[in-house]
Amino acid sequence: MLFLIKWFLGFLLGGDGGGKQLPPCPPGIPMIGNLVGMLMNRPTTKWIVRVMNDMKTDIACFRFGRVHVIAITSDEIAREVVKEKDSVFADRPDSYSAEYISCGYKGVVFDEYGERQMKMKKVMTSELMSTKALDLLRDVRNLESDNLLAYVLNLYEKGGLVNVRDIVCTHTHSVKMRLLFGRKHFKETTKDGSLGPMEKEHFDAIFKALDCFFSFYIADYYSLFRGWNVQGEEVVLREAVDIIAKYNKMIIDEKIGLWRKNCDANKNVPKDWLDILFTLKDDKGKPLLTPEEITHLSIDLDVVGIDNAVNVIEWTLAEMLNQREILEQAVEEIDRVVGKDRLVQESDVPKLNYVKACIRETLRLHPTNPFLVPHMARQDTTLAGYFVPKGSHILVSRPGIGRNPKTWDEPLIYKPERHLTGDEVMLTEPDMRLVSFGTGRRGCVGTKLGTYMIVTLLGRLLQGFDWTLPPKTGKVELVESKENLFMAKPLLACVEPRLDPNIGSGNNNFNSAVGEHMFDKVLTPSDVGKLNRLVIPKQHAENYFPLEDNQTGTVLDFEDRTGKM
Repeated sequence: MLFLIKWFLGFLLGGDGGGKQLPPCPPGIPMIGNLVGMLMNRPTTKWIVRVMNDMKTDIACFRFGRVHVIAITSDEIAREVVKEKDSVFADRPDSYSAEYISCGYKGVVFDEYGERQMKMKKVMTSELMSTKALDLLRDVRNLESDNLLAYVLNLYEKGGLVNVRDIVCTHTHSVKMRLLFGRKHFKETTKDGSLGPMEKEHFDAIFKALDCFFSFYIADYYSLFRGWNVQGEEVVLREAVDIIAKYNKMIIDEKIGLWRKNCDANKNVPKDWLDILFTLKDDKGKPLLTPEEITHLSIDLDVVGIDNAVNVIEWTLAEMLNQREILEQAVEEIDRVVGKDRLVQESDVPKLNYVKACIRETLRLHPTNPFLVPHMARQDTTLAGYFVPKGSHILVSRPGIGRNPKTWDEPLIYKPERHLTGDEVMLTEPDMRLVSFGTGRRGCVGTKLGTYMIVTLLGRLLQGFDWTLPPKTGKVELVESKENLFMAKPLLACVEPRLDPNIGSGNNNFNSAVGEHMFDKVLTPSDVGKLNRLVIPKQHAENYFPLEDNQTGTVLDFEDRTGKM
């Protein structure tokens, strides 16, 4: 009873800005504020932007219980948050979804700003996302880009109809698996290089967790509801994160066992991010990270950004298919910069300005997520001249900023040329006129990797194939899903190869990507005794089958381009 009285008095005494002028607030109910609107209008992220448009304001204060949630749709105010007052808004708010995804705020993305978070971020920045680290694993990314072309060509041979979302999901998950774990599949490989049952379950769980993260939970504003599953989404989130953790832990435990067993022999170059993390030492020569910290980092690396490439490529191709002159101009640039005797490489990215302009325009008009990861005010402060109480949650709206008519001419029209204003087009946007990657103290550390992956992926798809709409399809229906910012229906398109399969030389050419299957069947343990001699083409042996020496001899551990062992 005393708890309820104290809780009730807290609402009466602490529910407003203490007489200071808060940002414009939509009408609410005494004590609970806009909580009913939050619960009745799902997804809440879209409702918030609609309310702000109706109010004709670029900043608004929504009160959910005692918590002030400040939403922003202006680039100018966003700069104030992530640049001018970056230190004031460096913390993350308590959130059921963030707590569960990060195993109790123990990763880089959701941890409170402090020594532990800075340590983990430094590891990611200097050891995993540095130029040296990205160069080390470039062949891994190229391998999966090659595999993507083979996968699409296989679909062409089966009829030519491609589910764009499906192929990009397959590619993105495969790249993340290779980078993080050094393998494409958890256990069993697939004959055509697609995701197997385990990979599909893992990938679906990541997307469910991301959708749940941007939901608004009543438990975030009334802690007494924690664990009640009032909205039904808490169980979905828990199940999704448990699936991700189960698969990650399976490989991490396996890696730990191998490293402990062969600690003296593991002097070769690391093959993946886990290898790098295991080799890090502090100034006393002891492991820098505990197995628990490595697990937390692996979930951050697994979850964050994986949806960006899927959304960007699908929306970009959809807009191009509706405006073929844009598609043709992008292909013309690729042919001019790269030519037709080799495939697009990461080194070509700086020169593919029109392709990047198309991607920037997609990030502006069709952002992947509704908001940046929320910030929280560490002290009383102001934004745009309005009072912002300590503890307020700050939401920077990606679509709100990207579609703001005060910033952009004809904001709902897809026009890549609006970004061709300098010598080199960058996907980042320092002035926050569009939100491509997070910025500031809590900004995205994977900006360079994300740029390489998205531009190279789109470049190879446009270079390798002619894209057309299916017969009897006039235009792509450019409609957002009701639940998130993805297309309501997966994009289906017809493809036809546009390059000679025998072009070029070396490893990264169209022929090697789609034509060289090293084995006709998946090798099994029973086959080993039948192999008196195994002949591997020199270029494959040197680049994709590095030999690992240990005290007992040479270990052969390899996959061909289609994942066959």
